[in-house]
Amino acid sequence: MLAYAIGVEPNWRLKEAVLTAVLGGTPFELFEHLACEFAADGLPGLVRPAALSRLRWHQTMGHRVVIATASLEAYVRSWAFEQGVADVVGTRLEVEGERLTGRLEGHNCYGAEKVARLEMLVADLHNSNIYAYGDSRGDRELLALAHHAAYRPFRGRQLVGGSS
Repeated sequence: MLAYAIGVEPNWRLKEAVLTAVLGGTPFELFEHLACEFAADGLPGLVRPAALSRLRWHQTMGHRVVIATASLEAYVRSWAFEQGVADVVGTRLEVEGERLTGRLEGHNCYGAEKVARLEMLVADLHNSNIYAYGDSRGDRELLALAHHAAYRPFRGRQLVGGSS
């Protein structure tokens, strides 16, 4: 952790070490079950009401909504599905022999990786009218790509309508 804090190690290495210690060896089916439980019981309390309101606004406007997160895709995907959002890109865990290794499958969905994942998902991403909301350094590249970018918009006033 110290190596990450002083900038010697990248964030993904610390994340992978923690995930390996906590989830390494966990049966995949159990992990999926626990991810769904967390999505139902824990995650709703972490979502800011203004962010959920903004999600609803985008859905009402008929916008395609994609959630791009450095969090584990498994639990975000389950929550997103309940909210009517079909597209989620996030950090994935490697599975070997029906058990989690704790290692990341591919790259941590952080920074430029968020844009790379969206490019794979959205055919004409760079010519799309993109709204993006972020709250960390890992959102810089995505916010730079967006036509309507907002950094930490849900921490105070609530966005309404088309303002961003």
